[in-house]
Amino acid sequence: MKFSRMVVFLLIAVCTGLVYPQSQDLKDMFKQMTGKDLDLDKEFGSIKGDRKTKDLLQGEDGLEIDTIPEVLPKVRLVEDEGITPPLLEDQFEFKTTITDTGTYFERYANGAVIDPYSTELKQFQIDFSSVKTNLNYNKKIPGDYILSTGDLLVIDIWGAISKNYEIEMTNEGFIVIPDIGKIDISGLDYKNVRKVIEDHLSKINGINYSVRLADVKPISVFVMGKVNKPGVYNVSPFTSMIEVLAIAGGVTAEGSLRDIKLISDAGKERFVDLYSLLFYGEKDGFVLGSGETIFIPLINRQVAVAGNVKNEGIFELKKGDDLKDILKIAGLTPFSETGRIEIERLNKKGRSFVQSVDLKENPDMKDGDIIRIFSTLVYNSDYVYLKGNFRHNKKMQHQNKMTLGDILSSDEILKDNTNMNYGHLIRKRASGKRDVIINFSPRNVLEKGGDETIDVSSRDTVVVFSLDSINFQRTVKIDGEVKYPGEFNYTEEMTVKNLLNYAGGVSELGDENSIVVIRNRGRDSDGYFTDIDPESFVLNESDSIFVYDYQAQNPEEFVSIFGEVKNPAIHLFKEDMTVKDLLLLSGGFTAEARIDSVEVASGINRDNKTLQVKSYSFKESGKIKLKPNDNVFVRKVKDYGKVKFVTINGEVKYPGVYALRDNEEFSDLLKRCGGFTDNAGVKATRIFRKSVEKRQQEKIRKLKSELDTKLKIRSLVSGDNNLIKLLNVDTFDSLKASGRVVVDIDKYGLKRNFAFENKDSIFVPSRSKTVIVMGEVYQETAISYDPEETEVEHYLEMAGGVTAMGSEDNVYVIKANGELVRKTGWFSSTLDYDLEEGDMVFVPFDYEKMDYISVTKDITSILAQLSMTAYQMHEITKD
Repeated sequence: MKFSRMVVFLLIAVCTGLVYPQSQDLKDMFKQMTGKDLDLDKEFGSIKGDRKTKDLLQGEDGLEIDTIPEVLPKVRLVEDEGITPPLLEDQFEFKTTITDTGTYFERYANGAVIDPYSTELKQFQIDFSSVKTNLNYNKKIPGDYILSTGDLLVIDIWGAISKNYEIEMTNEGFIVIPDIGKIDISGLDYKNVRKVIEDHLSKINGINYSVRLADVKPISVFVMGKVNKPGVYNVSPFTSMIEVLAIAGGVTAEGSLRDIKLISDAGKERFVDLYSLLFYGEKDGFVLGSGETIFIPLINRQVAVAGNVKNEGIFELKKGDDLKDILKIAGLTPFSETGRIEIERLNKKGRSFVQSVDLKENPDMKDGDIIRIFSTLVYNSDYVYLKGNFRHNKKMQHQNKMTLGDILSSDEILKDNTNMNYGHLIRKRASGKRDVIINFSPRNVLEKGGDETIDVSSRDTVVVFSLDSINFQRTVKIDGEVKYPGEFNYTEEMTVKNLLNYAGGVSELGDENSIVVIRNRGRDSDGYFTDIDPESFVLNESDSIFVYDYQAQNPEEFVSIFGEVKNPAIHLFKEDMTVKDLLLLSGGFTAEARIDSVEVASGINRDNKTLQVKSYSFKESGKIKLKPNDNVFVRKVKDYGKVKFVTINGEVKYPGVYALRDNEEFSDLLKRCGGFTDNAGVKATRIFRKSVEKRQQEKIRKLKSELDTKLKIRSLVSGDNNLIKLLNVDTFDSLKASGRVVVDIDKYGLKRNFAFENKDSIFVPSRSKTVIVMGEVYQETAISYDPEETEVEHYLEMAGGVTAMGSEDNVYVIKANGELVRKTGWFSSTLDYDLEEGDMVFVPFDYEKMDYISVTKDITSILAQLSMTAYQMHEITKD
């Protein structure tokens, strides 16, 4: 055995050209492996060569592999007194690479464990560019196709008589066959149409016949909403909704796939869920009708699924979907952990929290949920994984009380070029903690020198290395707060200061007084040196150095100030800092600050273990010293500088701006402004309010938008643009909300209590002795009020009566105080209503009398509301 090792080693040395260029390194390695001194001249004689030493060694497959740090003697890396030494990361490169890409089963077969937190989740979308479309009108006609006007039937008759007919289906839904008669086929599908016609033909003796559909009429489909190319498309009646969406460029990322609205020519709506086709193969509801509109709305609620499922991604959520519904879409795998499913959810304040549920609980899903499915392999895997220079197995079944001796029971399991001095046992730790690495010697295990007793746990990984992966350079390592961390060649008598210089010195955050040297001590635990002098501390080869942040031993401490100061902020704590110092740092008080009392909250710090809150006056603030983590609060004076006021103008004795007292009513304000003048139109008093104006303006905007949408749809359906041109919504752009509040006022102020709001505006107009008649009358005018003739009908007659386009059944009365009166019912009419001075009669336009196109009632209602608003504004502003 020893002889064979010697031969192998000598062959390596000769083949790599290291005999003379690196003779001392070779001697050291030979002695480490064989226990003997190597005499180069004796062993190699006159063998010489001028081959250059390669920087890279070649592996057994002839591939160049990166060199790694020199093999270290056996060491156990453990946590010692709370100090976690930096691990040597990326030291070894294995030929077998486990990839994290591919299907869930490919990853499982390659030994990867899917981490639900490492997935880059993407929204589930359909690639409509890959959808195959066939717009041929004459392709095979399905038996369930419903015939429509314009479809062409071909009837061939031969035998006793020979005839050939091409017959088009009429608007009334029948066909007429010469010499046979009229056949009603309305509402029938293709299969039953053929049967009905064949039943008629079968009554004629001595003939044969065939019935087929020769040509079908193309249909027009409207595609609107969140698609890339909205518009109107002429397609075959057999074209599916998927094909039409593909023709329209597909659904955008903002569009819904689960709430697609289909609107028929008659206005009937139905909804289609594409997920039912994509994930369950359900095809019902995807056949389109002529004139139908496909509307893709904005995507609504969404939920994400990550981890051990067949389809990771972000999916659209329908109302009522629960956890099982979503996991049917994502697809559970054989190793999905269903007993501990993590759901990350947003609360009402938009902050996320995590809850763990069992699939049996099956909770409802909410918008923004992230579902994470873990692997049963993480918790229940019962394997030990083998990596590196093993001959065969990549994993072994774990047994109770298994040790390294059970795994390395024979050297036959290892390849010939295995490094027998060094191996790794890697043990997984809890989430957020580093893996534990236990070093061992394969030779020691095989020769039962002690390492064979090392326990092996389920999910441990045993790693052995090849001799080809050895770097013959002696190195030291430096990490942490230095400019160029990494490995450097070791030289005799190298000091910590030398290595710091090689690494470019400490970084801006580094502290030369906080350096740890980690030294390998063979079978014993690592040695740690912390109180060192960088100038004089001499390193050994394979030492590791870690330079800590200055704050590791000198953590910064802070104090904060909030509330009514000019610059609320968190400030660095300084010894002997006072409350007054912090107030000055924050720029001082604001105008609304309460300066007679400053509140200091002391949390857990050097002295206090519980929260303490105390108040101090400003005079005391210069004597109160702060402690780390203290918080200073400057409170606000309630309602500081806030004065509510109203403006009153018009027919009052002292118009102007008045500050409101608490709970002041209109009658009180009336006394302060001297009361109404003798010419005041009291009942026509108008009160305007900003908050009401805002709501009214929003209502007008919605009405205009709704009208515009409905007119466009009606125009598209009818193909006539006259309605849009006649009822141009832009004519209402100048319409502004008044913000008027309807109140019933008598000469004393009000008949009931009325609460003012800040910045209310009041206008008392002059007394009006007329009645205004507006709208669809022959003469819009103001008519003198006659106390003997008060009915609406009288004043309509005075204005020439209602025009042909006026709606006499929908006459409105707008009272002087803004109140709207409209009488309806069997025994009452607005025409009988008794008017008062200053009232206005309004006759609206009757849009239903427009014969050239059918205008829906909701459009009429919107127009009426907008028209009424316009006339109210006219009445309000005419003074």
